[in-house]
Amino acid sequence: MTFKKQLVLGYGLLLCLTLPVVTYGLSCHLQWVCLYALLVVLISAALSLVMLREVNRRQRQFNTDVAHELRTPLTSLRGTLEALLDGVWEPTPERLASCHEEIGRLTKLVEDLSLLTNIEWEYIKLNKTDFDLADLLKETASRFQAAALQKGLALELDVQSQAIRADYDRLGQVFSNILSNAIKYTDAGSVTIRNAGKEVFVADTGMGIPPDALPHIFERFYRSDGSRARSTGGSGIGLTIAAALVKAHGGAIHAESETGKGSVFRVRF
Repeated sequence: MTFKKQLVLGYGLLLCLTLPVVTYGLSCHLQWVCLYALLVVLISAALSLVMLREVNRRQRQFNTDVAHELRTPLTSLRGTLEALLDGVWEPTPERLASCHEEIGRLTKLVEDLSLLTNIEWEYIKLNKTDFDLADLLKETASRFQAAALQKGLALELDVQSQAIRADYDRLGQVFSNILSNAIKYTDAGSVTIRNAGKEVFVADTGMGIPPDALPHIFERFYRSDGSRARSTGGSGIGLTIAAALVKAHGGAIHAESETGKGSVFRVRF
């Protein structure tokens, strides 16, 4: 059930509950009871309108953001294909690979948007099991060893055994998104993963996050360095998904950073 339908249903229920109060007040000549009940209805209606306006505003902003994110890869893909069809360019392996890359970017964006929508509307169900958090962190780190080596980075792991009950795959996605960002925006030095009980730290020696951007990094499609982020192929919602999944587990995620000195992401359960 959508938020708007829930709001209408709740407002209708409020009216149904208020009607007997008004009827009783009129029958007993208690005008103050009627006025109180009508006041409750009016205030509820006003709050409902404010909430609906905010939902509509966010929906319009979401549609604008999605259109913006889709426009760039689609424009690039269309231009390349038109040039190939018109015979302006030869269909070389490099150009076909570029088209394939843009299609992959679009597919990833659509998948991320679908996942984020399911999380935010609580359509996704967590498959919680008991496991060792250290095992999850080791497995996740192993998937990024090649990417780190390719950039000449040291991927350091300092984890201790810690029993936890959570969704193994979804938490793996959380740390994959954080690690992916850490490696993307670190050109030299290291990326370190460590835990203290159920609190996990991912630290890097990368470019850092500007102070004015730090409060917004978990917002959908926000990029502190748009041109560079786009060149790395990110969808702009990786950290948003990570934050939503952590919240779904009842945890919290926090980032600390200093420009030019790296960042630290802390996930606490």
